[in-house]
Formats: sequence, C-alpha cells, structure tokens
Amino acid sequence: MSFSRDKLYERYATTQALEDPGREEFSTLRAYFGKFLPREKEAEILELGCGNGNFLAWLHSLGYENSSGVDISTEQIERGNTLGVKNLILQDAHEFLREHKNRFDVIFARDFLEHFKKEEALEIMALAKESLREGGYFVGQTLNGESLLAGRLFYGDLTHETAFTWRSIRQICLVAGFTGVETYPQKPVLKGVKSFIRYCLWLMIERALRMYLLAATGDAKGIFTQDILFRAEK
Repeated sequence: MSFSRDKLYERYATTQALEDPGREEFSTLRAYFGKFLPREKEAEILELGCGNGNFLAWLHSLGYENSSGVDISTEQIERGNTLGVKNLILQDAHEFLREHKNRFDVIFARDFLEHFKKEEALEIMALAKESLREGGYFVGQTLNGESLLAGRLFYGDLTHETAFTWRSIRQICLVAGFTGVETYPQKPVLKGVKSFIRYCLWLMIERALRMYLLAATGDAKGIFTQDILFRAEK
C-alpha cells in the first residue's frame, strides 16, 4: 500500500466515517442483509472492512457471537472499541485472510471492494474463497457504476479505486472461483411515510431508466441503485 493511502486510512474515521450510525440503523441492516444470515447462531462470520463495528454490533445483538471484523484503520477500530463492539481486529485484510484458511462460514464485505484496484480486488476475492469453509458464501455491497449517482459516490472518497456493475461483480466472483453468483439492487427501505414516498419515486425513476436502456441497447436488464448487493457461493 502506498504512503498516500496509508495516510488516508490513518484518519479515515475523522475524514470519511463522520457519524456513528448506532442501533437506529439496525432495521436498515436487517432489511438489506437479514436474508443472508445463516440459520446457525454458532456460525463463524467475518466482516472485511468492518469500520467502527456497527454491523458486528448488529450481528452480536442477534446472537451471532462468533462474528469478528477486520479493518486497517486504527481510528475506526479505536472508535469501535470505545463503543464497546467486540471482536474487532486491526490488520490488513489480505494478510488476515492468508492466515485464516477454511475458517469462516460467511464473509461479509460492505463498501469494501471499491477501495482496491482491479487486480487487488481479484486477489482478495480469491483469498476470501480460500478462507471460507465448504458450503460457505460471500456477501458483498459495493458502489454501482451503472447508477446515475456513480460519480458522486466514487469521487466522494479518495480511497475509492474501482466501480462495479452487476456484470463485473459476477465476473470477478467467477474468476476468483465462486459459483452461484446472484446480484440485487439496494432499494430504499420502507420505514414510514417519507421512505414510502422515496420508494415510489425510485420505482418511477427505475422504470424510466429501463425504458431508456431498452431504447438505447435493446435490452432493459440492469441494476440502477447507488449500491449493488451480491452473494457468491464457494
């Protein structure tokens, strides 16, 4: 990792992760990731790029005590420790995965892959596959290069290196040796009147985008939300 990226991650909590989402965001996590949780509460779960550990706190609150997270930002890990989040590990994800083969049942990576160059992202996906047990799976969330907001999100963080679409996510997973790759849009979560209005507006915008894509290419298939969710099996 270059000196400039080291400096960016040294102060990542104070320059990018400006807020501690807290428990009020657990309902959003449940809406997006609840369907990906294993049935067994004893499952070994890892989060790559865990930040301050809010996702881990959510997992622990559900009884997944064997959940841990790794992050390279000292500030983020320290913030998580201050918040009382357990099982936070300060280490480079590549190194950590190399040291833990066939260890985990599920690996989550939220807003993570976009921080690596293409060859680095491919390497980390291959390492993640080796760190999963047989029958394990990888769940990711990453910025969507097909979204109208792709530029806003990509250039809003100096540590971003790569953007993906549902096609390139499928490609990188398959090249890394995963199977059964599925991709999903990350639509607004319904919480009340305001979110219902947002959701309805989004459906209208999505329909318009599909019509545009159909007119331009003859194929309306695409994912247009700001982020993409995906699941890949070992």
